[in-house]
Amino acid sequence: MNSLSLKYKNRNKFLFQKRVHVVLLLAILLSFKAFAQTYSIPDLNLRNKLIASYPSVMSSGQLNIAAAGSMTGILNLSNSSISNADGIQYFINISILNLNNNQLSAVPDITGLTKLMGIYIAYNKLETAPSLSSQSMLLDFQVQYNNLTLLPSFANNPDLLYIYCQNNKITSLPDISTLTNLLVLDIGSNNFGNLPDLSPLTNLEQLHVHLTGIDTLI
Repeated sequence: MNSLSLKYKNRNKFLFQKRVHVVLLLAILLSFKAFAQTYSIPDLNLRNKLIASYPSVMSSGQLNIAAAGSMTGILNLSNSSISNADGIQYFINISILNLNNNQLSAVPDITGLTKLMGIYIAYNKLETAPSLSSQSMLLDFQVQYNNLTLLPSFANNPDLLYIYCQNNKITSLPDISTLTNLLVLDIGSNNFGNLPDLSPLTNLEQLHVHLTGIDTLI
């Protein structure tokens, strides 16, 4: 083999090795990017609350999506002056969501939070309640002291035990005939004129209808 052929062969080998290194480097970078994917929390008060109370889910002031998704148990964001809860949709494995005493007029889509057993959004400014279509494990739903005119459907929440929705602007209830495990229904201080048939709710222990206009219980 002459020197020119050897030189050409060595050059090709070098270029091949260089391409391999580049491909490996790109793969590592893409893998790192996917692992460390973050989300910018728009609400400063929510961001500060997460940094202070749940630092493990934050990375350089941004939400680490993977860390949020692996968190379990209670996400307590109460009393934090939050007006935009965008970002909570990434906490897909929590069982309790507490947003009490904030400034929320709505909450982001929480259909991905399928393991929720308790939802607390009392003492806010809610005008629309979140859909509960995917929360089949839900036991406790509290949205009292808001500006709601409608409650969400409870068709997919058969194990629900507690509904607190007093002090809103609700005029009627969705179908609750399937909530046979319900223990407490508090609809006080709303604009109800009458109640639906509650006879299927055989386990009901407390029914609160104060200041609703309802004057007859059957």
